[in-house]
Amino acid sequence: MLKDESGEISPIKLDSTHVNSDNALIVLDEYSDVCWVWIGRNVSMPTRMHTLRMGRSIKKSGYKIGPTTIGLGIADFIEMREKNDDNPEVAANIEKFRDAISGRWAYEDKFLAYKEDYQVIPSGGAAAEEPGVPETPSTIEPEEAPIPSEPEDEPLPPEPTTPSPVASPSPTVEPAPEEVEEEEVEEAPAEEAEPVSEFSGEEKAAFLLYSVVKHSELVYVERIDEKGKNGFKVELPGQLVLTVEIDGNVLRLRPSDFGDSEISDAIRDEYQRWV
Repeated sequence: MLKDESGEISPIKLDSTHVNSDNALIVLDEYSDVCWVWIGRNVSMPTRMHTLRMGRSIKKSGYKIGPTTIGLGIADFIEMREKNDDNPEVAANIEKFRDAISGRWAYEDKFLAYKEDYQVIPSGGAAAEEPGVPETPSTIEPEEAPIPSEPEDEPLPPEPTTPSPVASPSPTVEPAPEEVEEEEVEEAPAEEAEPVSEFSGEEKAAFLLYSVVKHSELVYVERIDEKGKNGFKVELPGQLVLTVEIDGNVLRLRPSDFGDSEISDAIRDEYQRWV
């Protein structure tokens, strides 16, 4: 079990009491071949994003404790956010995770947990495998070659028939068209279309993100898609937290005044110049 504290990953003993609203955890489960990532309800956005990024990296390369690298090349990656526990799939994953870490555990190298009824593989070694029972090869009888069937007689092509001559109709002489003087018709001037000044919600969201990035060095963005709401959350550590909801052509912002700081004023002014 690994704990993420303000961007620092450190090993801790496997204990279900660590699975709470204040912690961000990574558990490399070689029994289930799963890398579990737990994000508590109170974990900040920067820590959450760092934990997810480190979890995906550790899933591929493993994590070294003493001479042992654990979790190298684990097959599955399951993310669990406590704030989404009303989702049936997330709730089911949380239940599986709690079951996976429950029970009595023994430890090797202080942090490597293993179940007492499993054989411990020494560091750098491998458990001996029992010799398998050789399979008796079965005799394969050759298949009989199929007997070719006699070719069927092809039907003779039909004899060509000589078409009977058809008399062509005599050409019809059409009368010459009468000349008609064209009257000059004044065309009505085309009405100029009024320019559409209303932007869609997605376009306004793009202008907002551009305004944030233009006036910031470090930005965290989280997509929000809960209970039919579509939007995102923007966070500038220590300076700005802005929640954005897209509803058709309307962009709902919380707080609506972008906050009370110099950088929020600059972002608001930049955004209003676009929309």
